[in-house]
Amino acid sequence: MSAGAPLLDIAGLTLSLSDFDGTARILNGVDLAVHPGERVALVGESGCGKTLTARIVMGLLQARGARIEGRVRFEGDDLLALDARGWDRLRGRRLTMIFQDPVAALNPVFTVADQLAAVIGRGDHPRTRGAARAIARRALADVAIVDPDRVLDSYPFQLSGGLNQRVLIAMALVNRPALVLADEPGTALDVTVQAQTLALMRDLTDAAGAAVLLITHNLGVVRNFAQRVYVMYAGAIVEAAPVAELFRAPRHPYTQALFAAVPRLTGTALPVGIDGGIPDYRDPPPGCRFHPRCAYAEARCRAAPPVVTVAPGHQVVCVRPRETVDA
Repeated sequence: MSAGAPLLDIAGLTLSLSDFDGTARILNGVDLAVHPGERVALVGESGCGKTLTARIVMGLLQARGARIEGRVRFEGDDLLALDARGWDRLRGRRLTMIFQDPVAALNPVFTVADQLAAVIGRGDHPRTRGAARAIARRALADVAIVDPDRVLDSYPFQLSGGLNQRVLIAMALVNRPALVLADEPGTALDVTVQAQTLALMRDLTDAAGAAVLLITHNLGVVRNFAQRVYVMYAGAIVEAAPVAELFRAPRHPYTQALFAAVPRLTGTALPVGIDGGIPDYRDPPPGCRFHPRCAYAEARCRAAPPVVTVAPGHQVVCVRPRETVDA
């Protein structure tokens, strides 16, 4: 991708949360970048820290007692140092998020028109009620809603999951942001509607020149939507590569295990699961956090693994990235 400055630049990001049982180090030195206009996927098992990373980028954890360290910059702004005025300038304007559950993300006591009008009011649009209605109608039409006036006058609980998801996409794009964070945007939908929704989001963000950070555990979605992908395990990035390169030659044992766990339409063998589970974040294993589950673990895996470039744009955080491993 572009060799210029990234739109979103995350380096050495750590997140610790405390409760009565101790302190959990959830994110463990996350490095990630998204360039202007780029579609990037962040993939991994549930509970690995993908959504928490996005919530930090949106400023949704900074005031909740979380200990956050590292660098998070967006368009040159230090997001970890922003005050309320700074967030007001960015959030909903240059930086937006599509949340995982469309029904839970929308307020059930306000109509879609009221909620879209509130978002439109944050952008550089005419402030009259009629103008907001016209912009909202066009925004819904852009996401292939054929009866926008009915949807505008509806409450979220009166709409299907697919329609609510399209409303959220319309909200995210109406102010033409530079970056959209999309957290599992098709999880609540059936596979046909999910595919249609993701294709629509890809076309709309391409037309608007917006970058996307897609959070998902679905490798099929990654292959069809993203240009680059980061693989996350237990709060750390273990592999990063262009999508075609990753699907051609996954190098980290965890990435290979993810591919082996994907069901296939041909053959009779069941997919191979990954033994064990994500480690206890209060007492994580030393060195590579995946080594207790890794079939190729050895003594040196208990030390911090190196970041090794194995091909252009392809980095692996592993002590054995150049060795051939059967997926």
